[in-house]
Amino acid sequence: MKAIVQDRYGSPDALVLSEIDRPTTGDDEVLVRVRAASVHADVWHAMRGQPYVLRILGSGLRKPKSRVPGTDMAGHVESVGTKVTRFRPGDEVFGHSFVGNLWRHGGALAEFAAVPEYRLERKPARITVRTGRDRAHLRIARGAGCPRRGTDPAGTETRVIVGSEAWVASPS
Repeated sequence: MKAIVQDRYGSPDALVLSEIDRPTTGDDEVLVRVRAASVHADVWHAMRGQPYVLRILGSGLRKPKSRVPGTDMAGHVESVGTKVTRFRPGDEVFGHSFVGNLWRHGGALAEFAAVPEYRLERKPARITVRTGRDRAHLRIARGAGCPRRGTDPAGTETRVIVGSEAWVASPS
């Protein structure tokens, strides 16, 4: 598969389009065919390896531990591990592809990404993948005291709350 690969810290010049092996999925992971991915400040910090404390936090001291950058993505499920219960091949999903802390590469800038099931959500049907990518800086509010889903007081629309963004799907 094709992927953006980084073998050293530095500027965007350190990024190279390469052919690499498709990731394998663990029992609790989903293989996502990535259709859209975002590039934002977190990816930039991980690419640069700065501030240097990020390297101590798990990014890798001298070079990135994970070669493929990117954390936020949208796409569809290609295959699932044996313990995955929420998704099936063909489902459209969005989420974070990283495991551990935010200051590591997660592999989203590739054709395929192996993602833990708990890091994904089903993409609402009325949202395009482009919208999913544009809003993919997810910050899904797990553990942040914010609801992930809810309905407006009148009960007329469903909201998927994604950080400071909300995707709204009104009933047909």
